[in-house]
Amino acid sequence: MNKKELVALIMRIYAVAFLLVGLLMLFGPDALGRVFNDLGDRLGLFADAPATGNLLWLSLAVSYMAVVTMLAYYVQKDPVKNKPALIALTLGKATSSLTSFAFYYGNAKAFIYLTNGLVDGSIVLVCLLCLFWLRGQGGGRA
Repeated sequence: MNKKELVALIMRIYAVAFLLVGLLMLFGPDALGRVFNDLGDRLGLFADAPATGNLLWLSLAVSYMAVVTMLAYYVQKDPVKNKPALIALTLGKATSSLTSFAFYYGNAKAFIYLTNGLVDGSIVLVCLLCLFWLRGQGGGRA
């Protein structure tokens, strides 16, 4: 498997994962929060994440997951040609990771904030690796 095919496979996996997480957020946002709060309680190191109770934030989170799902899907179709979409995906996940860390350190030391910061930060690193693998292909700068 060459690097272009590997990037396509990674993006296919991400597209499915983002879709599933978006659906979990849409249909079980309170359950998802409770699971992370319970895990944090079991570890004994974390505060509970405060509930917002505001459906606007849920709407925005679900729409974000739809966008990153489509970006990953689009990239996997032709990773070289669609590198700009990979850059957009990387930026979105970097923003998500950094804001989660900011909430963790500045608001509540909640397990869900730390976990999202680490998971999305890991996705950023993988996306940067994918961009590195694709460098010099297709005439783009990425």
